Amino acid sequence: MRATEFISEIERISPSDYEGGKEAMKFDYGREKTVRPLPGGSGLLYSITDGGGDYEIKIWDPRVKEFDPGKPPKRYGWMSNAEYTGYMDRWKERAEIYKRDFDRSPGHLVGNLSLEAAESSVRGAVQVNTITVDEDYRG
Repeated sequence: MRATEFISEIERISPSDYEGGKEAMKFDYGREKTVRPLPGGSGLLYSITDGGGDYEIKIWDPRVKEFDPGKPPKRYGWMSNAEYTGYMDRWKERAEIYKRDFDRSPGHLVGNLSLEAAESSVRGAVQVNTITVDEDYRG
């Protein structure tokens, strides 16, 4: 069977149309069970997570193992000292959790392809939900 016989739609978009990037994936670290080298000799790794018909394919750079918690939250003028202190405490707690997840990851997350089950007469058909690529790795 040829791809043209069952692919119903492919929309071409320019690189500038991609949303997300490193900020969208900053804390998307899970406990990847199976990680393999990405074909092509780039040195990158990939993992696939099966969510019962939905899939996450993640691309990792094992050479980058430095965690970046991001900028501390901004203090808004309406916040009291106690509110801002609580806000900062929660941010620090989340950053510690993200750091633990990052330390267990195979590297820096540089790409994510999210596939979801498609309504189709083809059993097991999936469609692209989102594609996110770190800006430094695009091209």
